[in-house]
Amino acid sequence: LDSGVSFLINQGLSYLVSGTSPGRTGEWHPSLAPYQPFDASDGRVVIAVGNDGQFASLCTWLGLTELIDDPRFATNPDRNRYRVELAGLIQGALRSKTRAETIAGLEQVGVPIAVINDIEAAFAEPQLQHRGGASTSHTRPRRPHRASLARCISRQPRSNTAVPRQSWVSTPARYSRKFLV
Repeated sequence: LDSGVSFLINQGLSYLVSGTSPGRTGEWHPSLAPYQPFDASDGRVVIAVGNDGQFASLCTWLGLTELIDDPRFATNPDRNRYRVELAGLIQGALRSKTRAETIAGLEQVGVPIAVINDIEAAFAEPQLQHRGGASTSHTRPRRPHRASLARCISRQPRSNTAVPRQSWVSTPARYSRKFLV
């Protein structure tokens, strides 16, 4: 529960300050715009504009410079008010660009961006592979396939050659604190 609630940082603080439970926002950030997923020609990306300078850089890169001086989008509160119209304009410009092109271009001009992966692509990510975030066991052909999703929380190198025994998972008292910190 603690982990799940910690992801509610914006909505949770809004509730704690106002006493009112905020409504659903879907995939959009509740107070920043544009800060949401968009479709590129070959997949989805999240663009995370956090200030007016990043908005100007985004518009310039997309060839939408007229939006920079548009009073509907002059400040973040304005962009929030007209977020649906703004998202449509940005989406129209992104449809012809690939994810790789969009990521490279926006990173170059300082606009935060990330890809949205499906599960297969997430497991293929070099970072997950390097950190040993997933491993499988093929050592017992007649036994059910076993897999492990592990978070690397130790400074100790992790081996990808074996899946931890079930007893390791069910008896945390066997671990020394130094391996968990």
